[in-house]
Amino acid sequence: MWASLEIFLGEHDDAAWILGGDFNEVRHQSERQNCEFVERRAKWFNEFINKNQLIEVPMGGKWFTRIRDNGINLSKLDRFLISESFNLMWEELSVLALERKLFDHCPKVLRDWAIDFGSKPTKVFNEWLETEGEDKVVNDAWSQTVSN
Repeated sequence: MWASLEIFLGEHDDAAWILGGDFNEVRHQSERQNCEFVERRAKWFNEFINKNQLIEVPMGGKWFTRIRDNGINLSKLDRFLISESFNLMWEELSVLALERKLFDHCPKVLRDWAIDFGSKPTKVFNEWLETEGEDKVVNDAWSQTVSN
């Protein structure tokens, strides 16, 4: 399947692409719970995504999109992959996975709306902590933030 899709995408590489739905595959072991994870298949899926320069649209709501056996078997099989040109047209796309009611897959909503995942993590280098006067710089910056 990946080879067929790759040929098709290559023949139409000037187009803006969005591929969405149940890919029946996961990218990482963390996307399966109480289900078989086959590393080789995940590697093929990731290679397909990387080789075709596809971008996964960030998903909020439910982490697992397929739930079976009364919630015992969980997988993230559903996703949206877009081309760079599609991403340039719709820069704030996100997916919201809704509560599952009737079927084994959660319904998904693709929307042009940014998801706020919270503040970006901060990276601290040990050298900063060893710099003379570092504590004063941090305290001054914190005081200015709190007072604003």
